[in-house]
Amino acid sequence: MPTCFCGCGRTIPFYMFGLRTYNTRGKQVAARIAWAREFGETPPDAETQRWLEEGDEIVDVIARMVHREADPRTVNEGAIREWQAEGRAAEQNPEQEQSRRQARFGRAIRTSGRSDEEIAQALAHGDRSVQEIMEAIERGEDDPFGFGGKPPSLPGPDS
Repeated sequence: MPTCFCGCGRTIPFYMFGLRTYNTRGKQVAARIAWAREFGETPPDAETQRWLEEGDEIVDVIARMVHREADPRTVNEGAIREWQAEGRAAEQNPEQEQSRRQARFGRAIRTSGRSDEEIAQALAHGDRSVQEIMEAIERGEDDPFGFGGKPPSLPGPDS
């Protein structure tokens, strides 16, 4: 007889098809979280951290359903499916995920109003690491590079 995905040891009767379905989904979600923690960036960026936290919440909800402590009708199935789709996309095409993040970084550079030299100096000598800059971009900060309100330099006569 199958047991609960969470490791509690509770058995799931064969005739309880709905519980077995949720148990299977719980295994999938837990496996996807484990994969992301094993192969993802350390520490995870803000977007990945949010995704992992949502996944942990989903695991808790599914475990409560399998334990018969929560009513499946109260669960937002769409949100779970969306979360799983994000994870599948990252697993199946990690290069595309990396490209998407690089595109956001490039967009932040273009919209910053800063020269290439200023951006290079901020990356080389700034107060923020690239990881912190990416997190600031994902949070939608106006100044992800940490210029602190200093106006962009004006092009010199050589420009």
